[in-house]
Amino acid sequence: LFALEYLETINQRFGFRSGDELLQLLGQNVSRHFSHPDQLFRWRGPCLVALVDRQAPESFVASEFARAIPPRLENATMVRDREAIVRVSTSWSMLRLEELGSLDEAVARMNEFSASRSRYVRQVSAGA
Repeated sequence: LFALEYLETINQRFGFRSGDELLQLLGQNVSRHFSHPDQLFRWRGPCLVALVDRQAPESFVASEFARAIPPRLENATMVRDREAIVRVSTSWSMLRLEELGSLDEAVARMNEFSASRSRYVRQVSAGA
């Protein structure tokens, strides 16, 4: 799982186009480090999911993921009639599907990761 931190803030401040461009940039960065038959999908909110099958130790795969995504991304975007540089932090997490009890549990864990990256969800949860 790969995520952009505070995507909602980027969307509010710079527009949805800027957020979409950053998600595409994240996908390009991630996809460069994977190959067939790996698959990359957009998940909920600010997240992408990579499905990979590796016959390597977990620590090796984790280091592969760490190289796949920079800690920060930046992108130039037009806001009204000015160019702005938008910088955003990134994060990632790895789930071993064989250790999960079911597909429902995998989806729930991916949704938890996505929700934890959403500023709006954190604020609502803190106020509840």
